[in-house]
Amino acid sequence: YDIRTGLRRAGGLPSLPMADELTLTGRLLHAGSAAPAEAVYAPCGRVHAPAEGIAEQVVVVPVYNEEAAVEAVLDGFEAAGYRSRVLVDDGSTDASPAILDRWAAARPWCRVIHMPQNRGKSAALRVAWDWLREGLHTGSYCADTMVICVDADGQHDLGYLQALIARMQALRADAVIARRDLSYHGLYKRAGNWAMAAIGSVLAGARIHDIESGYRIVRL
Repeated sequence: YDIRTGLRRAGGLPSLPMADELTLTGRLLHAGSAAPAEAVYAPCGRVHAPAEGIAEQVVVVPVYNEEAAVEAVLDGFEAAGYRSRVLVDDGSTDASPAILDRWAAARPWCRVIHMPQNRGKSAALRVAWDWLREGLHTGSYCADTMVICVDADGQHDLGYLQALIARMQALRADAVIARRDLSYHGLYKRAGNWAMAAIGSVLAGARIHDIESGYRIVRL
């Protein structure tokens, strides 16, 4: 599948449809000028093999008042061998900020970003993407670096992560989303998720079953 997409010009998130089984051709959207849009980055040339000095994967964890669970989530990723990560404290009022700072103090590959007040998960992810974009420009990350997004409450089973990565590689996809079993949710929640997934499927041009799942991998 081939879908044209791009980046908003002024400090926005990549306008990537969060969809499985897609290959997204990147370009920069522009308006008001007949001149071609400038290149956002030069492809690093790597497909799936590691490149010297470039992180092959980076973990992104938005955190809001998860003092009871977040350290176990971070330890789980470390035990699995995933080092590079960006942790965004979304204005937590519990001990989460101190836990993140203490955890990252001895790990130079870990970046903690503190937001002054709670602005919601989307805003926290936007902050993370802005940071990753800087890393893309400076060479810390590559165009095909896998950005692994998980929630900080421990609901996502890391035992499925290798399967998600393998599927992404097999499909040569730019994004995969883990589909949750929503049977434990009430009818209202399931209906809302179905409606959002339907809208996302139309925009992406491919069937998306669970667009609200926070367990996803997106190529930078």
